[in-house]
Amino acid sequence: MALSKKTSSELLAPAGDFQAALTALSARADAIYLGLKNFSARKSAANFSFQELQRLKTKTSASGQKIYVTLNTIIKEDEFEELFQTLSTLSAIKVDAVIIQDIGLLYFIKKYFPQMAVHASTQMAIHNSAGLAMAYELGINRVVLSRELSFNDIGQLRKEHPKMELEVFIHGALCYSFSGMCLASGLLLNRSGNRGRCAQLCRNYFEHDNNYKFFFSCNDLHFGKAILKLQDIGINSFKIEGRMKPKEYIQTTLELYRAILDNPSLTPAEYEQLLQKQSLTFSRKKTLAYFHNNQGNELINNTNSGHQGIVLGSVSKVEGKNISIKLINDLHKNDLMLFLKNGINKVRFVAFSLRNVSGRPVDFVPAGATAITSTQNYDTPTIGTEILLIDHPANAIPDIDHKKILPTPIDINCEIIASDSDLSFEINSTPKLRYKFDLPMEPARGESDFCQILQGHFDEHGDSLYKIVIKKFLNRSNLVALFARPSAIKKIKNELYHQIASDIADYQIKRLSPIDIKLSPLTENLTTFLQTRKNLNPPAKNLPFASLDDLQTNNLTNYEHTTFIPLLPILLDEVIYFEELERLIKKNSTQHFCLGINNLSHLHLVKKLNNTSFFIDFYFYVANTYTIAQLINFIPTPIFVYAWAEEKSWSKQLIEIKDKQSLPLFISQGCYHKHNMENGHCPHQCPKNFNYSLTNGKKKYQVIISDCLTYLFAN
Repeated sequence: MALSKKTSSELLAPAGDFQAALTALSARADAIYLGLKNFSARKSAANFSFQELQRLKTKTSASGQKIYVTLNTIIKEDEFEELFQTLSTLSAIKVDAVIIQDIGLLYFIKKYFPQMAVHASTQMAIHNSAGLAMAYELGINRVVLSRELSFNDIGQLRKEHPKMELEVFIHGALCYSFSGMCLASGLLLNRSGNRGRCAQLCRNYFEHDNNYKFFFSCNDLHFGKAILKLQDIGINSFKIEGRMKPKEYIQTTLELYRAILDNPSLTPAEYEQLLQKQSLTFSRKKTLAYFHNNQGNELINNTNSGHQGIVLGSVSKVEGKNISIKLINDLHKNDLMLFLKNGINKVRFVAFSLRNVSGRPVDFVPAGATAITSTQNYDTPTIGTEILLIDHPANAIPDIDHKKILPTPIDINCEIIASDSDLSFEINSTPKLRYKFDLPMEPARGESDFCQILQGHFDEHGDSLYKIVIKKFLNRSNLVALFARPSAIKKIKNELYHQIASDIADYQIKRLSPIDIKLSPLTENLTTFLQTRKNLNPPAKNLPFASLDDLQTNNLTNYEHTTFIPLLPILLDEVIYFEELERLIKKNSTQHFCLGINNLSHLHLVKKLNNTSFFIDFYFYVANTYTIAQLINFIPTPIFVYAWAEEKSWSKQLIEIKDKQSLPLFISQGCYHKHNMENGHCPHQCPKNFNYSLTNGKKKYQVIISDCLTYLFAN
């Protein structure tokens, strides 16, 4: 299948299972991204085995499409042996890139697999010029930019970093939290979103002043034709979210964006038809989110946190369980509908029976007419209630026949020597392997090519990643023509493939060289002080980071002759913040400052502030030795390092936070006050600082808004 030549921007589709991947490739995605059974940020997706990945590689090798494998989770200290084998296999299969979050994994890949292309996940929270500069210095090939950037922000980053590939999310679900800065699921439920197990707290309803709403539930990102602006400024890849979505969503979303990119003569009617078809597969209310400004537009739908399809019409008459709907879109028999009771409770029902306005049973009622159907045993809406169409079963697509797509094995050259009673194998792999198997030989009846017979057996490699290719065969038996029982050859083949896989894996593990990092010991008093992370907060504030105002007023914590500055992790304009920080340090030259690193962009400061100390704060997620090794390349002697807060510390050298309830569950660029209290508008002369109390069941929460950033804390 030839890919489109009309656009240089890649259209990148999600694949949560094998059928979704085949659907995406058939629907002309330029590339797909998918996860393995482990190390994927979508743990609940079906995900892929290596054999399925090899089968997809067979298809993409022929079509020119690409496969990116997600390893975008925080990696634990004890997982690197398994990860090494995973990366070895991905390298052998020749996937086009891996997508990562953990900079310890980046260090590991650069050490052992330097030729492997690496993309920085949006979970890495790269959102400014300093962050992109650091990513480039670290050898990252592509950055998936944070969703919170406006078009102007993206354009500026494109100009400043022409050598870095940039990828932008254009469609799908939005997290309320700034990507990579959500601890809610991990701290509250021990299901870390940074390990692919997010419980989606933001999709729950909360109570505020007796109002029960989905205050943190974002609408779905939908750039639509706005992607053409991104194409014009040279964005390399357009990413569709949805590894948990059905294959119908994948196909219709690709059809929509493929048409936008490839069909300049696309009419408004054709566009609307594609849009409606896509919306029925899965769609919340659509938004451009932060495209026009950094505070977001139409960001929150606090009455419906799930799929809402398209507007079908409104109720014009109610007679018992029968309702009349004035349609603005077509309705078919067996379509699935939805309405909201009391403004928040979802009621779904199916058009099992359908009549027109005359009362005659029909299979279809067109837009503009009135349809009569029943809510069966469900609640009945009142007159004027909006009815949503959320599924048209006829849109379901069949599975793609994949039986003929065979895995592309990893060829291993082999030399075989046959004697009267055995076969010897010399495998030209890394490492070189030698095996000998008993195999009694008999004289062949008639002419036969024993080497060809052996190759035929080895071609049937089953689930093995490898396939033996016989490059040389030597007959050192006393027989001219050889024969051996097929069952005996098959047994040898199976044992050989098993042994090769085991020996290569063992060899790979032996390549791992442990790294031993010693951090400077701290006094007992300082350790105790640091274990309460709230001690580092700017005085008289409940927020864990130094704002621009804190820098300007020197409102900072001092302890044992050191001034601590936990750097703000979200800095859309890092230049102003960094300049103020440098002024503060220069002005107070006799003061000892210790800066907390919370984002990749902060490493940019290390080179500029030679006489300043640094510590690694909790938002850098230090869960393994390789992350520390990567950081030490920039900060040779960090004063101290906080352990990853969502799990128990894996090293006594790290500071384990004891007051985890003082950490924000998430931080958002979408102002809670603006989007929930002001109907999406910034109030006149806004103070930019608010405080709210929420409940969810028996749990209490505090919302703090400071300088337009929203923080959620558990009380």
